[in-house]
Amino acid sequence: MAYSTPATRSTGDVIGATQWNELVTDIRYLAQTDTNGAPICVATRSTNQTIANGTVTAVTWNAETVDNAAFHSTSINTSRFTAPVSGWYRAVLNLEWASSAAGNREAYILFNGTGNSLADTKVPNVGAVTMGLSLAVPLFSMTAGQYVEVFCAQSSGGNLDLVGSAGFPRCTFSIEWAKQP
Repeated sequence: MAYSTPATRSTGDVIGATQWNELVTDIRYLAQTDTNGAPICVATRSTNQTIANGTVTAVTWNAETVDNAAFHSTSINTSRFTAPVSGWYRAVLNLEWASSAAGNREAYILFNGTGNSLADTKVPNVGAVTMGLSLAVPLFSMTAGQYVEVFCAQSSGGNLDLVGSAGFPRCTFSIEWAKQP
């Protein structure tokens, strides 16, 4: 479903059945009442993803909690989140790394395949425990068709997994349209 910016309403506007269905019934049917129909996507990893030592790797997202505007596909370009409309967006990333006593963990949110980072972090290891890593981008601009991707790296000395879970998502990426440009 493509998202289109709703018409501006003002006091005294008269709406017909079509507009009522658009504004109330259809939005509720599509379970979009929490976002007022604004584009939002929350993608997860339902299985582990192995990340090789010293290799920057795109995180592939194989499940979605919600995607009301075709931001993401679980079968084609599964690392990409493509803007359905132009505007300002917010993004939040949470990753959980498997236990390893060595090395650092890194994450990047990259813009449009250019290598330009919207946000990045590098966390030193704190011991042989699972490690969480989070990033947030409060506001950034995208035009329709541009995309962001999540990349990560680690330096444990061997392969290390991002922890996936079908029940309680441990690796998630959420992106939402915040406002018009």
